[in-house]
Amino acid sequence: MAKATDTLNTGELPPEVLDKLKNSGAVIPVEIWLDSDQLPVQVTRDLTQVMQAAGAPAGAQNATMTMKYRD
Repeated sequence: MAKATDTLNTGELPPEVLDKLKNSGAVIPVEIWLDSDQLPVQVTRDLTQVMQAAGAPAGAQNATMTMKYRD
């Protein structure tokens, strides 16, 4: 789990956005669905706080990302 949360691709965010997130104590909720073999089948991240810290327009601040795994 620690490795999964470290791979939020925060390296792609500008330093000022990363600073805002760190200083605000932002939490990026992540939901992980596992199959019977404990392998991920879906990961969903709520990126709303990231979008707000980046200064996205109000209509674009609610953002989620869903990744589905198969095979």
